[in-house]
Formats: sequence, C-alpha cells, structure tokens
Amino acid sequence: MDAMRDCETRYNLRDMERTTGGITVLDLGSPPDAEWCLHQLQEVETGCWFDRRATKGVSLVMIDPDCVVRSADGLWAVLDADAGKAGAGPFGFAGGWAGFISYEAALSALGFAEEGGQTAVGHYPAALVFDHALNRAYAVGRGPEGAVAAHRLASRLRGSPSRSSSATFQVPRVLEDGPSEIAFVEQVRVVQDWIEAGDVYVANLTYRIHLDGLNDPAAAYARLSSLHPAPYAAIMRHGEHWVLSSSPELLIQRRGEHAWTRPIKGTRPAREARMLVDDPKERAELAMIVDMERNDLGQVACVGSVYVRNMFGVESHPGLVHLVATVAANVRCPAGRLLRAMLPGGSITGAPKKRAVQLLRGLEADRRGLYTGTIGFCDDGGDLEWNVAIRTFETTREECRYGTGGGITIDSNPRREYAETRLKAAGPLRALGVPWG
Repeated sequence: MDAMRDCETRYNLRDMERTTGGITVLDLGSPPDAEWCLHQLQEVETGCWFDRRATKGVSLVMIDPDCVVRSADGLWAVLDADAGKAGAGPFGFAGGWAGFISYEAALSALGFAEEGGQTAVGHYPAALVFDHALNRAYAVGRGPEGAVAAHRLASRLRGSPSRSSSATFQVPRVLEDGPSEIAFVEQVRVVQDWIEAGDVYVANLTYRIHLDGLNDPAAAYARLSSLHPAPYAAIMRHGEHWVLSSSPELLIQRRGEHAWTRPIKGTRPAREARMLVDDPKERAELAMIVDMERNDLGQVACVGSVYVRNMFGVESHPGLVHLVATVAANVRCPAGRLLRAMLPGGSITGAPKKRAVQLLRGLEADRRGLYTGTIGFCDDGGDLEWNVAIRTFETTREECRYGTGGGITIDSNPRREYAETRLKAAGPLRALGVPWG
C-alpha cells in the first residue's frame, strides 16, 4: 500500500476518495483532452481507450494490464470462472477484462476451431473514467489491488501533461483496394445461388483493403475521431499492433440483468434516408437479422423476456444512414456465456449463422482478421459492452488492413451492393486523408 500512500501525499486525494463494496472511486475533477489519452497509449506496451465523446457518454482509459489472454477459448474460461465473484461497479466498469477478439477467433463460439484467429484481452484492475455529460474524471478500481492501481492512474493524470499530435503523420497509400466491380458482382451472384438453393437467407459478403502501415497510429486516431466520430469508437495498443475503430454498431451491452444488441442492416447515402426506410430489400435484410439476434439472445435470456424495440429506426453517421433495431432481454448468465451466444455478430455473418459462415469462408479471398470481430470490455461484476468491429483499422508499421462489405439477399442488385461497400469504406479512409471514390 506504499504506492497508495505516496499518491495521497502528493496529490491530496484522500478527501476525494470513497470506497463502497470494495470499489474505490477517486474524483479527479475535469477530464483531460484527447491528446492526453492518446499520449498515454504511446507511452505503454498495452492499453485501450473506449472513446464515448460522440455520444457524451462515459469513456474508459486502461493501461498496463496485469495479464493478457490470447485465445478466445481461454477468454471464455476466465470470464465464466469469475462469474458472481464481484459486485457490480459504477460506470459499467470498475476493473475487469478489455481488448479485442478477431472474427476468426470469434468463430470458436460456433464450435469452429481457432485457426490463427487473434485475441488480446487484458485484465485491468482499474480504469480512468471520463463522464462527458458531467465533464468529470474519476479513477476507479475493485479490491486492494484495484485501489492501488486507481491511485497510480490518478497520479498519472495529475502528473502527465497533454501533448500535441505528431506533425509527422503520413497519409497511407492504398496497396490493394479489394476486388474489381466485376469480381464482386460475380461473388454476389454466387451468394444469390446459395439463397436460391435454400442454404441461407442472407449472407454478409466482405473484402479487405490493404494500405501502408500507419506511421503514427495515435495521430491517425485523432484525425479519425475528429472527422468520423462514432458511438462505439476505440483505440487500443498491444505492442506494435494498434487498432483504430470508428464503429457505429453495438454487438452486446449489459447493465445489471438488462442486455441488448443493436444490429445495423441497410445503408444509403445520407441524402437518401427516406428511400432507405421504404426499400423492401433493406427492410427484409434487417428483419432477418433481427430474428436471428432474437434467437441468439434467447439462448441465454430469462424465459419470455426477449423483445424488440425501434424496429426500422434510422441512424445517421458521417455521410450515410443505416436501418437499426434494438433487441433486448433480461440475462443472468456469466459474461463469457453471453458473449459466446452473440458471436460472431449476426449482422456480419448471415442467416442461418453457422451455414453462412461456412459458405463465406470458401468464397471470400482472405481472412477477415479483426474486421467484423469485436472490441470491448467485461467488468468483473458482470456488466459488459462489445462493439462490432466495422469501420476499423488494424495496423503495424508495415501494413494496415481495413474491411468493408454488405448483406446480400435474393433481391440484391449486385452493382449497387458493390457501390455500398465503397460508400461504407469512404468516410474513415477519407478521414485519414486517403483518396477514395
């Protein structure tokens, strides 16, 4: 506890501290700016920032985990083993697990072997919390170790100034921009043949765009979050591997016993919102995925508690609009079991999910990697929040990968589907200065 006493002496934190149910909360005043958060990630080997400025929600910064799980199967085991051992904390997180699960790793939730899929989820005993609605910062941790870690984070906040983003950011070149329109149209027709044969009802066809590695990921994220803000944005670092996400889509969130998912299907340019709502193909696509998400959530929900709200809602994001719905239920199972029930997300696979995954693996040209996997956190008390990793870059200094795609139905116009994939890719790429479209 010497570290804790040292923090109290230097920053007079004792008067701002409260501990309830083994959870320590330090009130730190006004939150720092984005530059400070990005600088922290540049200074450590492993860390993450769940950025909720776009919704004026609660952002979380975590650095230096005490351990890292690097397989999805290992993660399910630790999440289920920890179930019920801690009480719920404030802010949705007071210490727990956070990181990413790639698409290939997430397939283990369906019973597929983990073949080269990446998982990096660390255990963080404490976090910095920035409540943007209240303009207030806190350090929070669970148990004695979490209290010490919370004080260390508080001292870091008080002692480390903000720094400007690097002026040396280089706009990456596009090395490979995905299939040609002709090639993609042929793939769409293959998917429609599956639908005609009764194998699937809808399938999400994707491809990757390859770029130069980002020379300054923190500066790249500063541009991305400024020009293409998103409700489930995040940046994280695991050594030389960085993830920059501008995701608009929620895979699963739970607070207490209430859990919900918000699948997105249907996309149009922002000026065509009315056309989107009235398009029978787009409505059918969302309806099929909502039905599957009801089934996924129903596997672990309390009997009779699953319901749908805001069906065919319209959500605006930079340059485009989506159809969205919310599927919710009461869920009491361990976090690992809940997360497995939802992975991989129905909106980025198809229906039926397992058959769509099997078929798409043989059709898509390369592995998805983190794209359409998930990024998020599980509090040790059972609360959790995980996005669908779309509009997401994963980069080292050598290479950067970015994915795009769309849902294919029997009524899809193949050329329009190709145009939609380019539209979805445009906003984040242009935010980094990449010429596109």
